[in-house]
Amino acid sequence: MNSGGSAEDTQLEDDANRILSVGMKIIRQQRHNPFIRCGKPDADAYITFACEYNAFINHRPKPFRRIMDQRMIL
Repeated sequence: MNSGGSAEDTQLEDDANRILSVGMKIIRQQRHNPFIRCGKPDADAYITFACEYNAFINHRPKPFRRIMDQRMIL
């Protein structure tokens, strides 16, 4: 087997892994969660999104049905 380049290949792999790690760190820092407002989850933002998405895909809401069980144990 010819090992003349294995050190170079290892160096290239290390460089690629380092570059990928740096890139993923940048992406993680710039990530935006639209359902978090002022550091807290915003239920209204999620409900608005779900309603708009359902309208976008033409999803009809199911009618409300009351749960008929008399004794509910969690």
